[in-house]
Amino acid sequence: MNLIKYGLGNLQTLKDLINLLDDNQFNEHLDILSGSSIRAHVRHILEFYACLLIGNKTSVVCYDARERNHRIETDRKDACATIDNIIAELRKISTDCNLRLQADFSSIGNDDEMIQTSLYREIAYCLEHSIHHMALIKIGIKILGDKGIAIENLGVAPSTARHIQNQLVQN
Repeated sequence: MNLIKYGLGNLQTLKDLINLLDDNQFNEHLDILSGSSIRAHVRHILEFYACLLIGNKTSVVCYDARERNHRIETDRKDACATIDNIIAELRKISTDCNLRLQADFSSIGNDDEMIQTSLYREIAYCLEHSIHHMALIKIGIKILGDKGIAIENLGVAPSTARHIQNQLVQN
């Protein structure tokens, strides 16, 4: 399925980027990211995929139940190993299935909802979510000084890339 292929490509791009960054770039807390860091956004992306993979086994996906594993944040090798594990699990997926999304959209945390969804829909969500956070990572890299890291397409949604390409062709 192409959706999984694009998800795998996105995760590989993230891994390649992590390997291009030095520890200071990966770890620095940036005002422009509200005091967050590139590493925090990497962890966030990976934990959404991890929740999805757990949900694929239990039939209930709950992104609110993220582990918030700070080891992923402090060790670039661990982050890359986590990506490798997620990629391996995604490669095993060959069919869609029904899932339920458990979510609490309240700020006080007492209003769980169960929403019908599917595995492929949630893979699409994780991919879109990753692209969004990679756009934030791109901002962080620009502030730090990209030092030759090719980031022009990082965090650009496929529909936006197609739109830009169409505009170039028309002009």
